[in-house]
Order: sequence, then C-alpha cells, then structure tokens
Amino acid sequence: MRNQTDMGTRFTVGTIAFSLLCALSAAAGAGPAPELHIVATPNMRSVLPALIFSYERHGTSRVSAAYLSPAEIRARIESRADVDVAITPKPMTDALAREKQLTNVVTAARSPIGIAIQSGKAKPDISSPASFKHALLTANSIVCSNNGPSGKVAMRLFKSLGIEEEITTKLKLVPPGGTALPDTIASGAADLGIDQLIVFRGKPGIQVVGPLPKEFAADIIMGAGVTKSSHAPGAATAFMNFLKSPEAAKSLEAHGMSPN
Repeated sequence: MRNQTDMGTRFTVGTIAFSLLCALSAAAGAGPAPELHIVATPNMRSVLPALIFSYERHGTSRVSAAYLSPAEIRARIESRADVDVAITPKPMTDALAREKQLTNVVTAARSPIGIAIQSGKAKPDISSPASFKHALLTANSIVCSNNGPSGKVAMRLFKSLGIEEEITTKLKLVPPGGTALPDTIASGAADLGIDQLIVFRGKPGIQVVGPLPKEFAADIIMGAGVTKSSHAPGAATAFMNFLKSPEAAKSLEAHGMSPN
C-alpha cells in the first residue's frame, strides 16, 4: 500500500511540476502560444499521438506532427524548415546535436525489437540466444526492414551469431516504416519477421512471439531535441521536459514503448 501511495504521490508531483512549467513558459511570453511542429521517424506513429494528447492537456501550445524518414528529417532541419522538435533513433539525435542542429537533447523512449509469425502457427522458442539462432536457421524465410533501425540490428545479430551467409539466401527485405513487414508475415510469404514490437501491434494475421533475448541488448533508443531554428524554443523545451514526466512514461508503456 505504501508503494502505491508513493507512486501516486510521485505521479501527482510530477504532473503538477510539468503544469507549472507550462504556465510559467506561457506567462513569460506575450500573445497566443505558438504551435509546436514535431517531426518523427515512422516508428513513433503509434505512440506520439498519445504523447501529444497528454502534453496538450497541460501545455499551452497546440502540436502538429509529421512522420518522415531519417534522411527527410535531416534535410528539413538543415534547410531550417518550420520544425521545432525532432524525434529519431538516438544515434541520429546525438549526431545532430554534435553538429549544433539540435539542443536540449533527451532520451525519449525505448522500443524493444522482437519476432512475429503468422497467426495460427506454432511459436518458436526464442528465449535464449541459442534458441533464437535455431529459430532463424530452421525458418524457410525471414523478413526484415531494409536499412531501417530494426533491420540494422537484425543484420548485426546475424553476423554476431555467425549465420550471415545462411540467412542471406532466405532473407526478404521490405521498406521500413509502413505495413509491408507485418503484411509479408500475415500473407505467409515469410515464416517470421524481425521488427520493433510496436510495428506489430494491432496488425491482423500475425502473432507476436516475444522480444529478442535480453542478452542482445537490441532495443531501439529514441532521442528528441529542440531544433536550432525553432520558432518556439520555450514550448519545445517544455515538451522535452514533458517527455521525462511520469505521464509521458504512462503513455509510452500503454502503446508498446517504455521510458529509458
């Protein structure tokens, strides 16, 4: 009971602190609150609307979001387009920060990678690195995203397990960010697929086997930062602080991601 009380107290204090920060940010400036423009990679499509909804309940700014490839996000930031916040895999966020294109960078979320198969099929054992390797070798076909964050992790794992050559002959690559990968599994064109678990949520015709073995430490870490050319740096900074709040953590966990 005490733990529940403590958690409730921390949640209430965190929410009140965030609300006060938003109010102070609004009071510091004159005129209506500016609209906050966010660009994010497609893996945030399922969770970002919930984060925005929670933020707008307490914040003073309205928020719009666009989902773009990493290359498109970089191009928009470098061209000083109307972008206030960028949410991307952490290596890209860190690179943009080193280039002075982003400030106030935070770790926004952790997105686990896992395996899915066609509905109705028997689930393979992937509870250990050895059993995961066996599942890969016995599958007739495997689908991964082509050069997407999870695809890069998969290629690294194939190499580290010493099965890169065996996998190449049965590997199907699809564009990242859309429904191509779960659709390939659902159609039976691939025995199993590797992607972020959030990509599999709610997709028809597939079932999730589970996350990759923890020994691989293969989660995708998402970062966020305020763009150098932001027209609303105060509101953007308030959103960065919100991403570290208990309410943001609750939204992430409800939609398949977790706070770092």
